[in-house]
Amino acid sequence: MLKSLSLFLLTCLLCSSGLAKERYQHPGPIRLDRDGQKSAEKTLHKLSPEEKVGQLFMIWVRVQFWNAENPDYLQLRDNIRKYHIGSLAVSVPVDGPFLLRNQPLEAAEILNRLQRDSKLPLMFAADFERGLSMRLYRTTVFPHAMAFGAAGKLDYAENFGRITAQEARAIGIHWTSIPIPRIPSSTPALSEKIRSKSATYCLPTFEAHMKAACSPLPSTFPDMVRPTPIPISASPA
Repeated sequence: MLKSLSLFLLTCLLCSSGLAKERYQHPGPIRLDRDGQKSAEKTLHKLSPEEKVGQLFMIWVRVQFWNAENPDYLQLRDNIRKYHIGSLAVSVPVDGPFLLRNQPLEAAEILNRLQRDSKLPLMFAADFERGLSMRLYRTTVFPHAMAFGAAGKLDYAENFGRITAQEARAIGIHWTSIPIPRIPSSTPALSEKIRSKSATYCLPTFEAHMKAACSPLPSTFPDMVRPTPIPISASPA
């Protein structure tokens, strides 16, 4: 009797887990079909000049616990509606040099609520150069980008791009600041060699991101590029 009951419970558990998998959507490659194109053009045609300008602006949202009546949330929501904001950069609160990381559920709840409260669809971007664990707990932890080049394995870079994209899309992020190409400003021969290797390891990350319906934005640090000095005589008056 006990054996039969255990078998029955195990069967129910397996069936419920299988049904749960069917219930969730899996993001795929980004495609724009004819219906989507018509919908976008129709929406754009209805927008006023002020609304079109507002769609070009991106403002910050710092992920934290906010209930629906929180004054900070209401102010953010009202600003999005008033100025017709088109996108938001997602991060977390800071305390001096420290990032006050939060939970993925809090991020997903806030982003989904903002989408519901906005007249037009919002685009969310985030800086996940080392994956979501830079800003959120209980997500996959990755090393700095240079570690993938040092490892010499392209599949590591591909897995990094795929997992980061899947986790980002799961909380509502559409656009991430990865990968990080190395653009040195030293001797031409060395620069070309490093650029070539950097591109080799960035490409799998980039492609994996696109397959998971997340748009990657390769980024670099300002100190990696030496700006060309402008003579005073050539500067604008």
